[in-house]
Amino acid sequence: MVGLSTSRLLLRPLSREDAADVSRLAGEWRVARMMADMPAGLSVDGAVAWIDDATSHGRVFAIVTEGRFVGAVSLIDVEPGIAELGFWLGSAYWGRGIALEAARGVLEWCGRQDCYHTIVSGHYIDNPASGRVLGRLGFAPTGHSEVWSEARQRHVAALRFVRSVAPDVEGDCEPAASRDPLQALAERRA
Repeated sequence: MVGLSTSRLLLRPLSREDAADVSRLAGEWRVARMMADMPAGLSVDGAVAWIDDATSHGRVFAIVTEGRFVGAVSLIDVEPGIAELGFWLGSAYWGRGIALEAARGVLEWCGRQDCYHTIVSGHYIDNPASGRVLGRLGFAPTGHSEVWSEARQRHVAALRFVRSVAPDVEGDCEPAASRDPLQALAERRA
């Protein structure tokens, strides 16, 4: 996987060498509680396991600005042709447009390079900032769900979104099954 750049960011493949930063930033309660699979107080060893798991299921980019690791953005495979967009930032970097810029960069790359035709995403109902990012990226709401939060140790109400991706090169991708992408995602998480 190649690295990408935007006007302010370097988006490079997430690696085990990022474990200490992932532990420090994503393990913070305010960040972890907004993610499905991140426990609060994540150890460095736990971050290595999280990185290994995430990178085995899709494309995960470290977000770097001014030489500092500040978070991650990912496209996790749901089924052929469908991926889930996820993103998180250390709380010190919230409110600066970094999540929007990183996600936009990955989606633009996806449209040029990958074989996804549909991207799904979501956010916990108590995280409207992520909803604003998804709206600005052209995602359309599809409904509500209950999603497990590892940090909170319970299911939390969430909003789900979807958008299409039009690759620049046609014919590269195998057609995806005609199943509902949100149903496929729910089955993968079960």
